[in-house]
Amino acid sequence: MTDTAHAPGSAGTTDAVTPAVDSAHASGQAAMSKKATARLYTRMNAIYGHLWSSRFASDEQLAAAQGEWSLALGRYDLAHIGTALDRCRKHHPTHPPTLGEFERLVQAAVIAARPCMKRLPFSRSPEARRQGIDALARMKAIVGGAGGQPA
Repeated sequence: MTDTAHAPGSAGTTDAVTPAVDSAHASGQAAMSKKATARLYTRMNAIYGHLWSSRFASDEQLAAAQGEWSLALGRYDLAHIGTALDRCRKHHPTHPPTLGEFERLVQAAVIAARPCMKRLPFSRSPEARRQGIDALARMKAIVGGAGGQPA
């Protein structure tokens, strides 16, 4: 796949995304680049074929949809969007996802990429219990006391 490939009927339409993207930049909202959006649509077309491309009856509808997807996904890292694309076949094997469904896949990729907190082993020893209580007291002091209110 090349970066200049477009979904059927979309030749030259990525420039039409500009008004929606420009208004997003004016309001301070991040948007995906036209190149990244075009690649996303090309991959969706490769995965779902006519089921994907038939959603757009005209170049104007395609450009509007690309603009919405660009705005909605602009706050996410492209690696997480790529992970969500890879998961499309598993979670949506028979139909392409809606924007909301795809965004949930991206959010799941973000969560999966976060480092996990390791659970400490359980111990009945009085010394381990005292150390745990001391550690909890230090954490409470950092966050502002027992009620969680800042100090």
